[in-house]
Amino acid sequence: MGGLGLLNLEKFSRALRLRWLWHEWVSPEKAWVGSDIPCDDTGRLLFAACTTITIGDGKKTKFWQSGWLHGRRPRDIAPNLFKASKRKCRTVADALQNSNWIREMRNTTTLSITHLVEFVQLWGLVRQIVLQNGTHDTIKWKLSVTGEYSTASAYKAQFLGTITAPKLSCIWVSGGPDRLAIRGWPYNATSALCRQTMETALHLLADCRFTRRIWDHIALWVQEPLLKPSNWKIANTALEWWINITTTAGTPRKALCSIALLIMWVLWNERNARIFNRKESSFISVIGKIKEEMSAWIVARACPLGALLLRD
Repeated sequence: MGGLGLLNLEKFSRALRLRWLWHEWVSPEKAWVGSDIPCDDTGRLLFAACTTITIGDGKKTKFWQSGWLHGRRPRDIAPNLFKASKRKCRTVADALQNSNWIREMRNTTTLSITHLVEFVQLWGLVRQIVLQNGTHDTIKWKLSVTGEYSTASAYKAQFLGTITAPKLSCIWVSGGPDRLAIRGWPYNATSALCRQTMETALHLLADCRFTRRIWDHIALWVQEPLLKPSNWKIANTALEWWINITTTAGTPRKALCSIALLIMWVLWNERNARIFNRKESSFISVIGKIKEEMSAWIVARACPLGALLLRD
């Protein structure tokens, strides 16, 4: 979720810090409760979104800071009133007693139409609340069956609504070493393999004349027509090309994914060797590396390749 299979450290650290807010509720006996905690407003918003607060006597819930009013924090419903309030840490019980939340507006604040609109909206919601003496306020974590906080669910919640690139999962399920699935392609002006065309991911993997010779030879060797460039559908992007050659009905999909990934890996290494080490392998040498690597993958139990490999 953070790229390259790693955690997004910013979001992960925020998820960890929510534990402080949770323990303020469930472990009020802890010595640090009541002191400042390392949670910014983004973290508090996340906490409010992930929890459900049920008001009892209102003695534990913070009036402005907690998401107790239909799942929202009053400070978000009426941000200008919140700024004008002199006591921002009152509990719901204290704030509702004698309408203290209204009485505590700063006299120096110049009221505007915005303040009045926010007041009417907030007052309309607050007036519906009836406190229940003798019943404690409760909190529930929305994202777990038990209703208890967990770092994992808090982390994943920060990715709700994000868009996943289509079909990329087929790369991760290929039968090859994990390190292959986390490689990217840095941009280079001219192809290191043919030295004629601007290098793109699609050119490197499928359009380069050197690359196409490799695919032709391997397709003949494993007797798989789908690997022959002449049988490929027209593709405008590397992703479209990958989908075309690995998702055709009636073909050994996992084996195709594995061998395609293997060829891409060897071509990538050859490209890097030419750029960074100034070492250039011949066409026959690259073919030999592919066959050698394929045998090693099969020995290492990259089993799908065994369905395609025809030993010389």
